[in-house]
Amino acid sequence: MSRKQAKRATTSTAGSVRAGWWYRLITGVAACVVVVTSAGGQAGGSPPVLLFTIGMHIEPLGTTAQGYGSGGGGYHNSVFFSRHVEDILAVTGMAERYGGRMTIQAQSPFTTAAIAFGNPILEQLAQRGHEIALHFHEDAHLGRGSSSLQPQRWCQVMAEEIDLVKQASGVGTISYWSGGNLYPSLYEAAACAGLSVQSDWKNPTNQSTPLALVGVNPWRPAGGTDGRDFSAFLTHDPEGPVIFLPEGKYDEENFGSVDRGNDPEGFFRLLAEALGNSVAAASADKVNVFHFTVHPGEFRGDPARPFDILERFLTEQVDPLVQQGKVRWATLSEMAESYRRWEQGGGEQPGRPVRRRLERGDSGASSPPGAITFAVNVHDWTHPDESAATLLRLVDLFERHGVAGDFYLTPEITRVLAERHPQVIDRLKHSTMTISYHVRPPHPASSGFGAGLAGLDAASLYRTLREYETFALDLSTGELDRSRAGGYRMVAQAFARLPVVASIPNNDPTIREVGLAVLRDLGAQMTVIYHEAGTDLEQPFEYQQGLLVRPSDFSITRTTSVDGSNDFWWNRIAGVGGDRFRPKKMLEAELERWRDAGAPRPPFITALIHENNFAFRGPEGWSSIYFEISGGRRGNPLPPPWNLDAPDPSQPRPAAEREAIWAAYEELVAFAAEHLAVVTSQDIVAMAQRQERDFPAAKLGTVEKDVLFCTMAGVPLRLDLYYPDTAGPWPGAVFVHGGGWVGGSKQDPSGASEIAALRDAGFLVASVNYRLAPAHPFPAMIEDVACAIRFLRAHAGELHLDRQRIGAWGTSAGGHLVSLLGTSDPSAGFVVGEYPEQSSRVQAVASLYGPTDFTVPFAGGYDGRNAVFGGFDRALASPITYVTSDDPPFLFVHGKLDTLVPPSQSQALAEELSAAGVPAQLLLVRNAGHGLSPEGGPVEPSRVEVTEAIVGFFRERLQRSAAPP
Repeated sequence: MSRKQAKRATTSTAGSVRAGWWYRLITGVAACVVVVTSAGGQAGGSPPVLLFTIGMHIEPLGTTAQGYGSGGGGYHNSVFFSRHVEDILAVTGMAERYGGRMTIQAQSPFTTAAIAFGNPILEQLAQRGHEIALHFHEDAHLGRGSSSLQPQRWCQVMAEEIDLVKQASGVGTISYWSGGNLYPSLYEAAACAGLSVQSDWKNPTNQSTPLALVGVNPWRPAGGTDGRDFSAFLTHDPEGPVIFLPEGKYDEENFGSVDRGNDPEGFFRLLAEALGNSVAAASADKVNVFHFTVHPGEFRGDPARPFDILERFLTEQVDPLVQQGKVRWATLSEMAESYRRWEQGGGEQPGRPVRRRLERGDSGASSPPGAITFAVNVHDWTHPDESAATLLRLVDLFERHGVAGDFYLTPEITRVLAERHPQVIDRLKHSTMTISYHVRPPHPASSGFGAGLAGLDAASLYRTLREYETFALDLSTGELDRSRAGGYRMVAQAFARLPVVASIPNNDPTIREVGLAVLRDLGAQMTVIYHEAGTDLEQPFEYQQGLLVRPSDFSITRTTSVDGSNDFWWNRIAGVGGDRFRPKKMLEAELERWRDAGAPRPPFITALIHENNFAFRGPEGWSSIYFEISGGRRGNPLPPPWNLDAPDPSQPRPAAEREAIWAAYEELVAFAAEHLAVVTSQDIVAMAQRQERDFPAAKLGTVEKDVLFCTMAGVPLRLDLYYPDTAGPWPGAVFVHGGGWVGGSKQDPSGASEIAALRDAGFLVASVNYRLAPAHPFPAMIEDVACAIRFLRAHAGELHLDRQRIGAWGTSAGGHLVSLLGTSDPSAGFVVGEYPEQSSRVQAVASLYGPTDFTVPFAGGYDGRNAVFGGFDRALASPITYVTSDDPPFLFVHGKLDTLVPPSQSQALAEELSAAGVPAQLLLVRNAGHGLSPEGGPVEPSRVEVTEAIVGFFRERLQRSAAPP
């Protein structure tokens, strides 16, 4: 029997948790009517993230629009201009290959030359997601003595330059600028010109930057500076019109000593050091930024490998930090948007206004009977005129009733609307509606369209799916069109905000999990697993791949006739007896059933409709392009290439039927606005974050003893919780005691040093008990430990635990059990008991002198007569049996002189894990027997140093962007 065949089927029983706190959450969203802005520190207590980008200064080479000359080559020379365009495209393309976007800062004469030559470079870069901004050399545009001019003159000329940037790029709004430093009235002038974000302060006369400006956290300067007095500039004004973004934690003296033109290697060494210092300085409760600037043609280097030094920096320094979740690409204005959202007290992603409906403004009003979300799927790119009219009417309807809708757009419909109906994009962009993301064929993440993903390993699959969320799809072939932006990024760019919800409609678990990880890393906060129902009654906030699962207890979408047939309400509303299918009646009936059932909380309700449902019957217009159509329904997917001129299978609805649908939908919205809390996905994310933050301060730094976590075979099982003394949410570390599976307890002193050290390091530590042999032979012990992990995840919100960062360590028998946690999956059969909906997997394992392979005889092992294991198959009890490439990182600690459990046990599993591509470290301790007891001399490393190694291991591994369970 192979090790994979040795895995058994799992059995489980349901459990429950308390959920009374839910009323406080829903009441917090539904108490009065306000408009707030989503904010930007690190969301939900996540690890510190450093927002990163590269800016590009395009200098005023030649004669500016105001008639001043700067010397050197001029952009109105077509050869000179073309060479710089080539360099700009090379560097921005390099950033794109690493998933990044830059902030391109232009000014005249580059802008006037681009307009004169009809060169679309800035427009193309904007379409690909790069930020287009202003670079402003004061003397080049205002002449000598510019600091003596009135703010109105600065404002006028800055506005002239902004207008030229807009003409050259087609961008409607310019928020960021660099330059214009030595001017006390700078921010007054910039605000007058409509600018709100700045960085890159240096004294243009000597190219220096004061050390006081070095850091990673933005602020709003109270005023400008003349280069000598920085008091106003360094004073934070909460009402200041401009956000200043420092460049990072670097040593100005060292930077100033390096000639980046003649010593690029030295410059990038210092830049790497500054990046590392900035990551270390990042704070989880603030917005953290780091950026540096290049110029067109700078660092071009060897013509055979142009810009190789910059690419090496991205490969060796930036991208590993991105993959670890410590660094995230963001343009400079996105950084500022994160800061605005942080000022308002919310999450770290760039955001937009969110309208939250609060119950009638009556502070004495009771909690509403439920929270409803109006989800609108927008995807019919074959009928853009009808889609545009429907979307505008929906926004009007929602605003008329003082609520917000949640619009899920595909990149295809977004592109068509931007080209043919830009007023729709603009209306949604500046409304309080929520924007989310929708995947439809021929995207390979759609079921039936992922043939090109078959056989890819996880890393290749991640890179491939990320490209599909970056570049456009060719709708006739399904191939990537790298000349255009597409996917999640394009929708984000079009609406200048990150779509909140994004999902992967694919039944392949690997594609779905990796795809969700891609969308999470791009900025999504929520996903859809069940469209209409399936939320846990007592713990509605569930996470997958770090994304909140959209909660929905029931949906006002489908209806069942007396004959048992099932259809959407909008297909029945205009027919005979259509009054019975009015969605308001459906909602009232569902609310009554909910109350009668005595549910422990108000429901989450989804009212789902597609924009084409208002105007058409039958399949979407694009269905016949990608599917066989039979009997008016979609059948099997068609292979590429696809016929974009396939007959339209949809049928226009008669005018009377359309209006009946609109009337019924508005009746539903009006009723919900009056009686329920109308929320969008952004509001639900805020509710989940509020739950995470709602933690009693009195528990900080305390120990909570004997917490009941599961009851197995009638035996109550308990754990102790050690809370850090700093605010969470925290990563978790679970200790499993030793004792030969027949003794020991959660108070086992052998784990005491790690418990205290990990708590001091900011981990929520749980020490667990489990059933002991011979009364409860194996696998009772691993079933109990696995149940403890599931309990912690189920209660993560209440415990302030980061459910995606849980590690486990154990000694001796406990090392064996935590190793099983790390290698086994549900098919091993150890998921027994409560919380079966939660995962038992952990994200890091430290095994101290624990057994790993019972098929090999050893003194403390499984000899077939052991009362611990009885007749249980020794291979199935061995962690080494279950090794796969998706196992978490391991640290093994073993005494070299251990005769009870020889060090070869740890070594064997470490080698097996390494062969599977899993990080595995082995720390052998000299002069140490079992339990690391001294044998003939002092142990080396010492027990204190072993504890430090374990804490360091968990810190390193659980601060990374570990794959969630």
